[in-house]
Amino acid sequence: MPGVRRQLEEIKEFLLEEIRDIPNFTLYRNDRINTTTLRAGGRDNNHRIIAPTSATRIDCRTNAHNIIDFATFKNISFPATATVFHELSSDHLPCLLDINTNVKSQTKPNLFITNWDNYNFYLQQTNLKLINIDNEEDADTAIENFTNDLYAALNKSSKPKYLTNKGRLPKEIKLMIKNKNYLRRLYQRSRDQTVKNAYKN
Repeated sequence: MPGVRRQLEEIKEFLLEEIRDIPNFTLYRNDRINTTTLRAGGRDNNHRIIAPTSATRIDCRTNAHNIIDFATFKNISFPATATVFHELSSDHLPCLLDINTNVKSQTKPNLFITNWDNYNFYLQQTNLKLINIDNEEDADTAIENFTNDLYAALNKSSKPKYLTNKGRLPKEIKLMIKNKNYLRRLYQRSRDQTVKNAYKN
């Protein structure tokens, strides 16, 4: 597809011009699209590239640590950062892209469980007054009174539902797993037997 190849070549050209000052950038070859896939960071007038500042691929054999993950932005002006997580045992570390949109998170609404039999009972106990509606103001008053009666019956027959976090590990267990994964990765890099004994125990 000539159009796709042309776009890839344009991206490659702009990246090559802008990433020369980025440390540890790596060029990879992708034969299927017959172009170079760049893993690094750069910027121009229309695009932004966000890359982590530390390596995301660890090569224990050659001790070559490279940045191979990045994100490209176009027409997105929000500030963004890329953070590498070192907790997992892998030669390719996970990377989190955080985009600060300055949007405040909304609080979750309270959850309620309604007993509809009670709701029906309370509605039957409501003393609905029939009034003569002669104008728009009378209609608004009648609607408001009827709505208030409905909400009053609903509130009386409902109770809050408290959510419990089932199946989540305690904080201490999570910390132990995190520490063990860190020691395993440390051993994969250093091959130090004391580190191996530490994470096996």
